[in-house]
Amino acid sequence: ALRAGESARARDLYLRLLRLQQGIEDLPGIAVTTINLATAYHRLGDGAAARRLLDAVLDDKTGLFPPATRSEAAFRRAVMGLDAGETTEALANLSLARNLCAQPCRLETGLLNVEGRLALATGDHAQARALATAARDRAEPTERDEQANAIRIIAAADALAGQLDAALAGFQNALARDKELAAGDRIIGDLEAIADILTRLGRYEDAKTYRQRAAAVREARRQSSPE
Repeated sequence: ALRAGESARARDLYLRLLRLQQGIEDLPGIAVTTINLATAYHRLGDGAAARRLLDAVLDDKTGLFPPATRSEAAFRRAVMGLDAGETTEALANLSLARNLCAQPCRLETGLLNVEGRLALATGDHAQARALATAARDRAEPTERDEQANAIRIIAAADALAGQLDAALAGFQNALARDKELAAGDRIIGDLEAIADILTRLGRYEDAKTYRQRAAAVREARRQSSPE
């Protein structure tokens, strides 16, 4: 359900599944479903609920959650920190995720992208591009989210470097991928990034069209969000 972009439906499904798993003490199932539920909340814009779930995993002292689950929780917290502009929190959780992730780390592609986003936040476009390129090149076919993330980071790095034509092509590529993933928030971000680049290129009417498209998607998502 998450990959179909139906985050509200996914949240409800994961909530029911989690209760069932808790009722039979399915510990591996509880670990996986907790992470999935937190991801659904995050995509719905309910950061507080997502953080509560992830913090419960990270703060657990009972041994309920294995290191692999705690590593993924720290990774998700790092992503949420970046989305909220909290780079210090993101960096701390990135470090924790790396420390907890057994080698070879199955989260490596995503962690490289987080590092790339942190480099962007400091204005280091060369490092951001290098990290995202490494993420893109190592991504498995199943890591479609991270492939799109890497392409988006490379495009943002190109924009910072003044390589506007390359940045435009990159964001358009990311937009096409995010549409396949039905990633609404990312679609809005892609459309707005394209509009910004078109403005810098002096293509003001085209930029206006992309801003209108972004506004239309945002409004449609607002109207379809659960109360």
